[in-house]
Amino acid sequence: MLFSATDNYGLKVALVIPNLDAPATVDYYLTRWGSRLSYIQVMNEPELSSTWSVGSIFTDDEIITNFDNMYQIIESHHLSAQLYTNFGVGYVLRSNVPIEASKKLDFVGLDIFQASFLVLSPHFIQNMQQITGKPVVITEFGMSTADGQAQSDYIIKGLNLFKNMGLPGCWLVYWNSALDNYEIRSRPAEQAVGEWIAQNVAKNAV
Repeated sequence: MLFSATDNYGLKVALVIPNLDAPATVDYYLTRWGSRLSYIQVMNEPELSSTWSVGSIFTDDEIITNFDNMYQIIESHHLSAQLYTNFGVGYVLRSNVPIEASKKLDFVGLDIFQASFLVLSPHFIQNMQQITGKPVVITEFGMSTADGQAQSDYIIKGLNLFKNMGLPGCWLVYWNSALDNYEIRSRPAEQAVGEWIAQNVAKNAV
């Protein structure tokens, strides 16, 4: 049903793989639906990855090992989907992680939340482009707030910024979400984003 809907609306689908997912689980989804995917997220903000031990984090070597293990599973399916890993702004403290991971990716993602990070985002984007040599897509962008107009203004400001920087894409978080105030459904941002898209159709969007 999902793919029937996305096909009907011409939408592309990405598979998001949580950092601690079991290889068998990933293999299961790729075996059944891998051919329908346009993008596969190899890891999610790996610079923040933690082990099961409370308060501990993976070493850089462990992160790259986990990345390589997941990459091998994905590659074994010989899919046409583009591969990416998204990073938060904390990547600057562990910049070797995106440098190493990007060698096996089609593009790298950057997640931008909070007004302060939006203001600083051009520096993060340019740095990410320089250290990886790969296109940068804003893979998570949004604002969790009950103030619908503030959310709308923030999102439109970001879309204009990223378009002017020539980025190939920006993915919003979220259209629909019952757990937080990130959703834009039936809020001012939904109409504003629709109008923005109508006026700024990106022919080369990722």
